[in-house]
Amino acid sequence: QIKGETRLPMPPLDMNDSSNGKSLISLLEGAIITWTKQIKSVLKQDPESQLKQGMHPTPDVEIEFWKNKANNLNSIFEQLQSQRIRRVLRALDQSKSTYCQTFARLCKEVFAARMEANDNMKYLRTLEDWFSRLNEE
Repeated sequence: QIKGETRLPMPPLDMNDSSNGKSLISLLEGAIITWTKQIKSVLKQDPESQLKQGMHPTPDVEIEFWKNKANNLNSIFEQLQSQRIRRVLRALDQSKSTYCQTFARLCKEVFAARMEANDNMKYLRTLEDWFSRLNEE
């Protein structure tokens, strides 16, 4: 979080303790809801938001936007690949939770948005020196 990345909070529980199945599933579904809100807020970020607010950002603002979005989406993607989150998703899948399909679609959106942000960064990075010179003039 200090680096400006979205951190998906893990539910505080022991996944091996099956003594209280319904409350465990409810807790895991609550985590999915929290993750969904966090991920959607990152996906909703718009590079044109400053223009829509009547501001006149310079090209380096656009580069910074895509750099931050790429870092954030890469961080979320890595977390979604982690064993801890995979265990949560596996438990919900085994309990036939209705949240699994929706969250799987959201994960695909993260993957596509991550690719877009990384591609934009790759191409915009080549212009960084030029934009910096332009800003100095």
